[in-house]
Amino acid sequence: RKGGFGWAAPALGHPCQMESAEDEIDLGMQELFRAYDLDESGELSREEFLSIEMRLHYEEGQVFRHDSGYAKMTLADQDGSGCLDYEEFRSRTLTSFQEMGMSRQEVLEHMRDQTKKALLERAKMGPRYHAGIRQVLRNIFALFDASGDGLLSPE
Repeated sequence: RKGGFGWAAPALGHPCQMESAEDEIDLGMQELFRAYDLDESGELSREEFLSIEMRLHYEEGQVFRHDSGYAKMTLADQDGSGCLDYEEFRSRTLTSFQEMGMSRQEVLEHMRDQTKKALLERAKMGPRYHAGIRQVLRNIFALFDASGDGLLSPE
């Protein structure tokens, strides 16, 4: 029996277990997507996607080919918007994992590893891209945004 991502369901094949396995993959994929989303807009621009891909390749001692990166982005961009939403990112990434013949456990481990690496690269890119600093700044801004409209008033 297959789960929704094409991997075998857990041994008992119980629907709750299968949902749990798929949820675990989806949670890992959401974390990976957020790690790539430098401006935290909920979409990956070509620049964001290629920036993280290039840095990850460099850190692993691999040559990054821009034409290959553009092709990967174009394949994933199903609606032709020039940006990837979560579903486009998820679909292409899972397809890529399946093409590599990765097991569910290998996918989970790979996503965790890539998420850590992407967040480390964001930290190296400076405070503007560091996910933890961005959250602290949002919290500080919220303290001064008395009206809650996302704007700071002079009063």
